Amino acid sequence: MSLPVLEEQISLATRSGKYVAGYREVYKSLSTAHVEVVIIAKNAPQNLRREILDLCRLSETPFIEYQGMASRLGRLLGRRHPVAFVAFRSIGDSNLLEVLKDLGK
Repeated sequence: MSLPVLEEQISLATRSGKYVAGYREVYKSLSTAHVEVVIIAKNAPQNLRREILDLCRLSETPFIEYQGMASRLGRLLGRRHPVAFVAFRSIGDSNLLEVLKDLGK
């Protein structure tokens, strides 16, 4: 699966689904709410990345390690600042879960 296809699906999920962005919000959502998929930027801080990945594994939530930078992920979400962590509560009309299967997670 190519990076442009993944980025297209992230953008579509942002427009048609529900998500939270940022470490604190993603951490809270993984701890208390149903999350369909988590996306982690390539340059996310290692200590925070480890905590989010541990929570994903504990809650059996699928995750995608996005190979782009947090600044690019932020732009895909329509924000003007970097975003290293995103949790989708609903993926809307996107095929993010299909992309996840193609990535082999």
